[in-house]
Amino acid sequence: MLLGHIIDWGTALGATTLVTEVWDDHPDALQFAERRGFAIERHTFQSVLNLDGVDPDRLLEAETLKLLENGGVRFLTLADEPGEESERKLYELYKETLSDIPGYMGEVPDIQEWRKWYLMPEGYAPERVIIAADGDDYVGVTNVLHNRQTNGMYHEYTGVKRSYRGRKIAQGLKIKAVLLAKERNAAYIRTDNDSMNAPILRINRNLGYKPLRGTYRMAAKLQDAARTTVRY
Repeated sequence: MLLGHIIDWGTALGATTLVTEVWDDHPDALQFAERRGFAIERHTFQSVLNLDGVDPDRLLEAETLKLLENGGVRFLTLADEPGEESERKLYELYKETLSDIPGYMGEVPDIQEWRKWYLMPEGYAPERVIIAADGDDYVGVTNVLHNRQTNGMYHEYTGVKRSYRGRKIAQGLKIKAVLLAKERNAAYIRTDNDSMNAPILRINRNLGYKPLRGTYRMAAKLQDAARTTVRY
């Protein structure tokens, strides 16, 4: 009955598509949606790496970091280069990379909104904004937030400039984030994943991240949903 009401409401508004989400561990909900014309568009979930079993020496000896540093990429934090100019360079990097996130549908916010919602949300600290630089250019970033209640870390964002992709910079940033979390004696580090983002999924798996409960994003044409929905 609720779905029938939504179909009628959406049709009156001139909409053509319905979008919903269902838990990936709820087969009854998935079947209900599929019988009514919905199809899976993508799968989103969090992954977690418990840090008890992580050997920092092994990560420090990883070929990825050596190759990047030998190739001229240096790693620093926003605490190393604080100030307006550095934040502006980060903002320009976010502007280029945000729109490449699978499923990103919004507009890039202005710099003040970006500072509030992307750079400095709860758990932010400049020493946990890890930057990959080539000379003075910022070419990659990962922002790691700290949850004091759980003593956990969270990747708020990871992005690499388009012209620098394919050089394992994202992998280097992820390794640096794990090392930072280990150094701070965090219990775990989490990140969000999207089934459409194969390169990041591969990096996370290689580092030992384990997937958690997630959701399927599903969509249906209104006319298809209407044909398969019974009105009462």
